[in-house]
Amino acid sequence: MPFLWIAAQSVINVKAKQEGDSVVITYNLDYEYPADILLYKSDDLGVSFKKIENNLTGNVGKCIQAHSNEMPLEIVWHPLGTTDIVIGDNIIFKVVAIPKYWQFTDARDGKTYNTIRMGDQTWMADNLAYIPKDGKYWTYTKEQSNGTDYGCLYNWETAKNVCPDGWHLPDEDEFKTMLESIGGSKQDIYDALIKGGYSGFEGLLGGYYMGSTWGISSVGVDGCFWSSSEYDDIRGRHLEIEKNKNEEENKARTSVWLKVIGMSVRCLSNK
Repeated sequence: MPFLWIAAQSVINVKAKQEGDSVVITYNLDYEYPADILLYKSDDLGVSFKKIENNLTGNVGKCIQAHSNEMPLEIVWHPLGTTDIVIGDNIIFKVVAIPKYWQFTDARDGKTYNTIRMGDQTWMADNLAYIPKDGKYWTYTKEQSNGTDYGCLYNWETAKNVCPDGWHLPDEDEFKTMLESIGGSKQDIYDALIKGGYSGFEGLLGGYYMGSTWGISSVGVDGCFWSSSEYDDIRGRHLEIEKNKNEEENKARTSVWLKVIGMSVRCLSNK
């Protein structure tokens, strides 16, 4: 087999073939909204991917509109005569669709949030900023946020009940489903989830609240998002998006921490 191909996010029916010095990839989008289309290539059977940015024509780039399944979209990559560029069993092409955001307004306070479709899930693409009447929460000073809207930080008990009607705090399995829909290495998933990443999740590294002594810590280094899943009486499970520490690679994973810690919330649609 000269090369393999896979799809990501809401891309289906992906097929690829080499025609002379070019690679022709056809695909469909399985939703009606326009999307930004990106093409990635892996030389190591999908362990890591590199975005192809040059010498592309066809249905790739900004605001590509879906066709019917009978009318596939097409990307043509012209690698400018580079020899053996698509030859070899280790090469995989990945087509990624970033749906354009649509918005949800929280009737409780009038705040509007971007939302994004990832696989079969619809996520808020902003951190929740609702101020509850009951429970424990913390907000950022201007100096801490440095112009970024990190929303609020909530302890675990408060986070379980803070999402608006029609939305809920995701459990650990729902976070894992989201991570699996992205796939690739820990670094690939991190790159997809952070602000500006191709998933559209726009994960902010808003740190966490450590108590009155430490306050809000690790802004710009960690993004921690509560799940509704409990580990034991004093600890809950969460999603962590972690920037490079101690020469380790960047990563995104589920983990466990004390319920009294203040973390961000990303709500998941019930639909």
